[in-house]
Amino acid sequence: MLRKTIKDLSGHTLIYSLSWFASSAAGILLLPVYTRFLSKTDYGILEVLDYTNMILMLLVITGLNAAIPRFFNDTDDEEEKKRVVSTATIFVLLFGLLVCFLAYAVNDSLALIILGKSSYKNLINLNILLLYAQLIVQISGVGFIAAKKSKAYLAYMLTRLILSIIANLYFIVVLKLGVLGMLYGNITSNTLVALVITGHNIVRHGLRLHVSMLRKLLKFGIPLIPASFLGLIMHNADRFLIRHYCSLSDVGLYSIGYKFPFMLNALILQSFNFIWAGATMYEISKQPDSAYQYGRIATYVIAFFLFAQLSLSLFSVSIVRILVDKKFFEARQIIPLVSMGVCFHAFYFFFSIGSFLQKKTWRVNLAYLPAAIINIIGNMILLPKYGYMAAAWTSIVTYFTFSFILYFSCKRLVHIRYETKRIVMLFAIGIATFLFSSLFIFENLLLEILKSMGFVLLFLGLIGLFGWFTKGEKEILREKFRIIITRSQYLMMRIKKA
Repeated sequence: MLRKTIKDLSGHTLIYSLSWFASSAAGILLLPVYTRFLSKTDYGILEVLDYTNMILMLLVITGLNAAIPRFFNDTDDEEEKKRVVSTATIFVLLFGLLVCFLAYAVNDSLALIILGKSSYKNLINLNILLLYAQLIVQISGVGFIAAKKSKAYLAYMLTRLILSIIANLYFIVVLKLGVLGMLYGNITSNTLVALVITGHNIVRHGLRLHVSMLRKLLKFGIPLIPASFLGLIMHNADRFLIRHYCSLSDVGLYSIGYKFPFMLNALILQSFNFIWAGATMYEISKQPDSAYQYGRIATYVIAFFLFAQLSLSLFSVSIVRILVDKKFFEARQIIPLVSMGVCFHAFYFFFSIGSFLQKKTWRVNLAYLPAAIINIIGNMILLPKYGYMAAAWTSIVTYFTFSFILYFSCKRLVHIRYETKRIVMLFAIGIATFLFSSLFIFENLLLEILKSMGFVLLFLGLIGLFGWFTKGEKEILREKFRIIITRSQYLMMRIKKA
């Protein structure tokens, strides 16, 4: 059963990750362009506006992005499934319109609070338009995720990405509009996709508001609003505090370093969570060996994610030298610290299982509240003295505290056989490997790359040497290796004959 579950998870995760991979690849490849045409202050403004929209989106969505999959997978009745999606969609369309209208009415105040100057109200107005388009895309996309229509979802996200790249390059590079250009490009791409994906959603599920269904959805979702809001504070309050205690330029520098670990986070964990929280987590709960499956899947996901973040950290100096304009080079110091923090946060997807299965979503607030407080107070104390680097160190403490408390607040809700020893071993070897690698940095780019490759191989060798892999996993790896060798030999023979 575990192999079947992992195969299903891997298949859908791979499809979802293609969207994130394309987005991340485009973001990385376009960094040399954007960092040339945008200043550090421009990046700071865009970062603050982006996270402002995240805050407003979670208030409008009201936890429905989690409620839709829960109730969609609670029934086998197709009409009931349609009622779930259509009710949530029309609620967000109407409520979102109201919130955007209210935001426009106080644009002067928002500009002063968010960006520090009321003269930025034109940027706020454009950001409100972008917000509504993003809301429509998100709520319509959740319907496809719940139904496991991963290919359709991928098609829409790739279309949005391509349109965004074309529009942004035109407005930023050709017309040289800076921040305005980025906003124009994002509004164009999101609006076009919003129109089509919403039409598709309406054709599939209709557009009817069922009051009784809305009550159930909101009862499940509303307790997640404080958690989501506190989560945003935990993740993003540092940008606003850096703007206050340091400068928008420092926000831009910090955001470049923060971008890389979160690209990996989106590529791996967010793609995984689409199918995990969208369906698989609930399907496993009905199986007799669910405790074992949850624990083993947690080990594999955490291991893969930690390896990816460690590799990013080891190559951080080379990556920043190659991809980012030299005025942003200091951002490389942020990458390893944020990478460690998000590795601690990755446990959320498993420690919170019980709260969703038992419909006790309020329990995640018990972890978010202290973590958010630590993030705010820590940054308020440390930023004035140590600058933006303090925010990166604070993120590690924040994420560790969050996962630690979440484990104890939800552990009694569902039984999961975590492989604690294996996970602790991974973190210990990973941290030791990075600390040793950071003792020396080569000025020569090629030597730095070779050094990083050597430490990646060292990490893999150490986890093998210390017996991290089980006997069954070793057999599977040997089997896969033999298949690769056999196919390679067959291919070489075909090439020689040709």
